[in-house]
Amino acid sequence: SLQKDSRPISYEFLRGGFFARPSERFSLYADFILDEKLADDPDYAGKKWHGFAGEIANGFVNYHGRMLDILLGRFTSNWGPENNSLILAASARSMDGLAYRFHWGFLSYSYQLGQLDRLKTGDSLAPYENRFFAGHRLDLALSANLNIGIFETVIFGGVGRSPEFSYLNPLMIYHTVQLNDSADDNTFIGFDFRYFLNERHKFYGQLLIDDFQIENDDDSD
Repeated sequence: SLQKDSRPISYEFLRGGFFARPSERFSLYADFILDEKLADDPDYAGKKWHGFAGEIANGFVNYHGRMLDILLGRFTSNWGPENNSLILAASARSMDGLAYRFHWGFLSYSYQLGQLDRLKTGDSLAPYENRFFAGHRLDLALSANLNIGIFETVIFGGVGRSPEFSYLNPLMIYHTVQLNDSADDNTFIGFDFRYFLNERHKFYGQLLIDDFQIENDDDSD
């Protein structure tokens, strides 16, 4: 509830950027923000300038081919219908990394690797823990009205850890990697669909499974 003498608080927000397309296949995009409200956020640890927090929100190079699309830089992604994915959503914060999509007929294969925010460890010798995201996805356009997708992702990291070639392999099953290497990586699997009924009504949904255990050796599995 508002108090009798309360007044509204306003924050300034500025955004700017540029777009260039040097050729039919290549394009460049970048945008930056200056946000007064973000500067007041206690979780914000970046630099401030005259009461503003600022950052490059997006900055990437895009290659768009007949069967292959590639993104390199800082960008957002959406895996699933309606821009509200449970695993990669366009409304989430941008991620630095690499993504590509190969499409052939009714099949489409997507891959993304990115770096997440580092975590503080409290250890003066190793103050930060690196974290990374990797994921691959297969979409099938079964008809003009029905599209289904399946995906697997993993979040991995640690002090001094860097991206690993096993998670760069497009044919690798991530859960088997972390099982065989006895790593404490967090794998996710999921499924989603989108269906148009009579070209008027849209039905869509997504299922995300986390912390699954294949073995059945004890009560925690």
